[in-house]
Amino acid sequence: MPKVASVFDSEEEHVGEVYAKALLGVARKSSNTDELLNQFQTVVEEVFSKNPKLEAALNSPKLSLEQKESLLDKILGAHVDATLLKFLKVLCRRQRLNFVRGIQRSITEFRDEELGRVRVLVTSAIELSAQEVDGIRGQLKTKLNREVSVVTKVDPSIIGGLVLRIGDTVFDGSVTGKFDQLLRAAKTGSARALSKESSSLVS
Repeated sequence: MPKVASVFDSEEEHVGEVYAKALLGVARKSSNTDELLNQFQTVVEEVFSKNPKLEAALNSPKLSLEQKESLLDKILGAHVDATLLKFLKVLCRRQRLNFVRGIQRSITEFRDEELGRVRVLVTSAIELSAQEVDGIRGQLKTKLNREVSVVTKVDPSIIGGLVLRIGDTVFDGSVTGKFDQLLRAAKTGSARALSKESSSLVS
């Protein structure tokens, strides 16, 4: 069943684009654009996503702005660029920290488009290691002869193998996909067999 866009989906997309453009604008003025953007991705994936209690605290109305900014300083101050820390505090001040994933998605899309990179969504049954992702990126770069940005997604229902989406094109190498292909082939074969048998009866 296709996903129906909700009001929150639209708001997340809009907020994501607005703040992604803001961070990209600041990042372009520095000499370490990609490093700063990579730091933001790491904060989203390794700090917020893996520490839901921290994220909840930073979005909670029970803590004052001063307490939240102090928390950001304590946890990230020594590990991220001062510009990024300031950006996170702006999100905190404007109560937009709950949109960090939408911001990260928009940043990836904008940066890929800016650099002419091909964005590939790789879906696997289990989480891929960094080495596996690098290997996939290297193979795709060789085949496509272009820089490749790999985005990963986990979906246990595909059982095994990989599903690659490049734009509107899907390459299904999953166990489930291959099984579906076999079923379709079997059904097609049966239909042809029945058609052949019917033809022989009336000829």
